[in-house]
Amino acid sequence: MNEKYNGWANYETWAVNLWLSNDQGSYLTVRELCQEEEEEYEGSQKLKEYVEEETENLIEKFTENTFGGIISDIFHANLSLVDWAEIWKAFREE
Repeated sequence: MNEKYNGWANYETWAVNLWLSNDQGSYLTVRELCQEEEEEYEGSQKLKEYVEEETENLIEKFTENTFGGIISDIFHANLSLVDWAEIWKAFREE
């Protein structure tokens, strides 16, 4: 059930973009990352890898028990729904 959400491809895409845009440090890092890559596929893949790596580090840090696996599984399932190209394009247009 992927429906548009606040003008974005879906809720997951909107939420990831919101979190990346809300913190000046992450905003500047992601903007630079998106500006470096001219090709959409490569750029969106680099963005996805950056977000996965950064958030996976947080999951490991805060979930050192059985529930860490559940949280990680749910997290990855939701990230698979993100339209990375849409976020990449938005950061390149700003």
